[in-house]
Amino acid sequence: MNFVPLPEDIGNRDIPVSLPNEVEFDDAEKEEEEEEEEEEEEEEEEEEEEEEVEVLF
Repeated sequence: MNFVPLPEDIGNRDIPVSLPNEVEFDDAEKEEEEEEEEEEEEEEEEEEEEEEVEVLF
């Protein structure tokens, strides 16, 4: 846990500071990007399979 002294708390080092919300949003954004990349890869694979089927006929 990170400890960041605020001006009024410089003498008190026992106050824990939670991580900023941005970190949580970054994780959520990364998960969304990974999901989008997986969906794009699946779509590309489906398109490639369709092309192979067309070549066969």
